[in-house]
Amino acid sequence: MKDIMKRLLKPSAFKAGLLVVLVALLYYFEGSQYSGEKLPLLDSLDDRVTDFMFQIRGERPTTDSVVILDIDEASLKALGQWPWARSQVAALTVNADRAGAKIIGFDIVFAEPDRLSLSAHEEYLKKKGYLTDDVSLANEDNDVFFGEAILDAEAKAILGYFMKMEDDGLRGSSPPPLPEFSMELAKLREDLGGGWECPIPVAYRPILNLQTIADGAMSEGFYNAIPDSSGIVRNVPLLMRYRDTIYPHLTLEMVREVRAEEGMTDTPTLAVSKSGLQGIHFDGKLIPTDLECKLLVNYRGNQGAFPYISAADVIAGKPEALAQLKDKYALIGTSTWGLRDLRATPFAQSFPGVEILATVIDNILANDPLRLDILTERGVIATILVVGGIGLTILLTYSGALVGGAAGFALMAFLVIGNYYGFFLRNQIVGITYPLFTLVTIYLVVSVLNYFFEGREKRIIRGMFSTMVSGDVLRYMEDNPGSFSLAGEERQATMFFSDVAGFTTISESLTPQDLVLLLNAYLTPMTEIVMGHQGYVDKYEGDAIMAEWGVPYPLEEHARLACFAALDQQEKLTEMREDLYQRFGHRLFVRMGLNSGTVSAGNMGSTDRFSYTVMGDAVNQAARFEPANKDYDTDIMMGASTYELAKPYIEARMLDKIIVKGKTEPIDIYELIAKRGKLSTDQAEIIGLYEEALKVHWERDFEGALKKLNEGLRIIPDDGPCNALLERIKRYTVTPPPDTWQGEYVRTSKD
Repeated sequence: MKDIMKRLLKPSAFKAGLLVVLVALLYYFEGSQYSGEKLPLLDSLDDRVTDFMFQIRGERPTTDSVVILDIDEASLKALGQWPWARSQVAALTVNADRAGAKIIGFDIVFAEPDRLSLSAHEEYLKKKGYLTDDVSLANEDNDVFFGEAILDAEAKAILGYFMKMEDDGLRGSSPPPLPEFSMELAKLREDLGGGWECPIPVAYRPILNLQTIADGAMSEGFYNAIPDSSGIVRNVPLLMRYRDTIYPHLTLEMVREVRAEEGMTDTPTLAVSKSGLQGIHFDGKLIPTDLECKLLVNYRGNQGAFPYISAADVIAGKPEALAQLKDKYALIGTSTWGLRDLRATPFAQSFPGVEILATVIDNILANDPLRLDILTERGVIATILVVGGIGLTILLTYSGALVGGAAGFALMAFLVIGNYYGFFLRNQIVGITYPLFTLVTIYLVVSVLNYFFEGREKRIIRGMFSTMVSGDVLRYMEDNPGSFSLAGEERQATMFFSDVAGFTTISESLTPQDLVLLLNAYLTPMTEIVMGHQGYVDKYEGDAIMAEWGVPYPLEEHARLACFAALDQQEKLTEMREDLYQRFGHRLFVRMGLNSGTVSAGNMGSTDRFSYTVMGDAVNQAARFEPANKDYDTDIMMGASTYELAKPYIEARMLDKIIVKGKTEPIDIYELIAKRGKLSTDQAEIIGLYEEALKVHWERDFEGALKKLNEGLRIIPDDGPCNALLERIKRYTVTPPPDTWQGEYVRTSKD
């Protein structure tokens, strides 16, 4: 009867899988209006996949046609902070042109007059009497000089300007840009059939160069490189609309001007098909773009894929710098952090914006920008949804979650690898997260249905097993079954031990019921703090707590988290102390020990009963540090390994070099006092005095040590470490330590 029921119920899971495939197809083709657009989250994941593929692919060679004239740190050091006098920029431009650069583009806009021009200070100089009224400095204008210099030299310079996309209320009567090449929107619509809806991005207003400078240049182009919602520049608009005119990007205008100089007379035109904008026809080729005429940047690698030439070297006319400009597209920009022209790319979070423009020029010259062909993507996605979706549904329904899951994983791996080799390495983008998301959905839907119909046995087994280990460990074991064995594994972790001072006396004075209430009132918030700092509560032994950070979950900052948890526990205990006293007649004080190091972590015990815990010398030391607090009247003691890892985040003082019970070599110990920046002035002063006293007492200067300690105790009379060291040194003055003594303190008890 059971087998008959399974055969009857299994088709329900199969039908559910087919339903997911059908819904996915309908949403993709109908719900997205045949555009291939997906959920924003999936689009973002597609972008992340593309970023990853860039990093896997690594660097690619350039056309060796583009160089960057870099306003770098050396240039700023040589010529002063930016902005420079426009006469210096003129020298940079003219020298680059005379060195044989094909064209020079500016990833800079000169929107404001040069404050270093003498003409700007004429009135002030006359007021101060440095100039007579009959003297005029009107001709001493660096902006005029810049424009005239590049005009007289016939320098092939393309100025850059910025298109403001947001409405900032400042458009007013902003003049239009004046590039040599532009497209009139009305003419375009007429050429493309009259009803064409222009998808090209619309700018609110341009931020233009001063007219006196623009008059001397060959042309202008906007240099916007707009990041997407994740902050990464993945594409660059080759055209942008302002009012009723479409203007070119700086990179496109630079290539067009060079081609015009070389005798090419064709002007760029839009390539439009039934599926939308395809790109720009130019120079006998198609520059592929997305539907908004944005070039998908095919990055060549990390910063430095293109030669960087220091602007100061070009201005100085250094031959080795000028020689690199011959027959090159030269872009003037900056790589310095201070000038804030850094963008995020798939290769780096801080990437010079000018190198993005260099990459775009290189993409145009090599005709290898990334391409997004909607028709190709639709075909690929439809094939994956139908063939892969139905195949996975069959496997999951009739082979079970394990076989089906393995097959699904293999299929998705094949799709990702195939996408990389079959499309990305051929400069084509195909977003596959949508079908991958659909396959995952199929897996979940079919598996859940199978789970409800067939998973009772598994739930019984899991219920039995969960009684042997904690819920956290069980979940970790489910995700990482190979991480748990009786043999254990090596991990880097921080161990924590705590114990209530004088708890034996407290327990003897309370009834069993009150003792349980007191323990629960204390242990509950302490446990919440440990787990709130991502710690794992290993075990309780009466009032004692053992916890770890870094196991079973790997944590980079296990030492910092452990230290913060210990400090927060002490703070919480201070808050609770009076309330517990009112309820139970006792004020609780707790000693804590911390230590970091390599441990053996795993399920320890017998084959029938075991628990997840840690073992090793680092664990034993942490356990020894907790009772050692009694010798120094401290609350939290930690080893040197924990201190070194957490040092940037905590305030601590070195307590001593001790030899714990069972050891022969001294180890450094520290008192954990506070989080970084939370010390009082008195605490900071007494820490310094204590550590000085500790050092000189190691050198057997007991008189000097006593002096420092007494000075510290005048600041905080009840400071435990100072009083403890004071008493020890007094004993040394009567019975000096042996000649072999190196400053260590031998602790003879474990408790």
